[in-house]
Amino acid sequence: MPSKVYVEIRDEKGTFINEPKQPDELVDVATNRAKDAEVLGVTGENAGETGSMLFDGSYSSKWCTGAASGWTAFVTKEPVQVGRWVTVHAQANNEPKEFNTLDFELQVLNTEALGMTEEEFLASEGKTDAAILGNDANWTTIAHVTDNQDAIVDQELENAAPEAQVYRLKVNMGYGDTPWGAIRFQELGFMPPAML
Repeated sequence: MPSKVYVEIRDEKGTFINEPKQPDELVDVATNRAKDAEVLGVTGENAGETGSMLFDGSYSSKWCTGAASGWTAFVTKEPVQVGRWVTVHAQANNEPKEFNTLDFELQVLNTEALGMTEEEFLASEGKTDAAILGNDANWTTIAHVTDNQDAIVDQELENAAPEAQVYRLKVNMGYGDTPWGAIRFQELGFMPPAML
């Protein structure tokens, strides 16, 4: 018998007739190694919709900014080798499907490009430097989702990811066919291969 099934009913204008009750934790907070990650930098955020809300374990908060693309760089509490990552998008919080993030990547710090270890980077003043964090050459993509239509994306990594502590969520296109363009990213979580 299925559990945690949610049904949305909308009228012809897209307004909810019912608003299904959803759990506060769509990402398993007990095994989520990104929970409470520290944000090092972000391209933009609205008041009350900050980058840190990606890691608070709740679907009802979000990182939101009025741009089509951007990134949030973050550091986990301890190094982790990502085996599976879960992302929660606007539709999971009863927003239109067109608000779901279309194209996004999970990246790790490219220590070779920086010429320093993660530990050295985290001890440096550069760890919060937007020019360093925003430079694509300083990051290596370990997972990439394109043309996303889903409220929740739960994906195992195809290739073994390196153990790392410094990551970046890069959003290449934050929304679908809507005039209300913005990045609306509810939650990000990941688990090591041993937890698959």
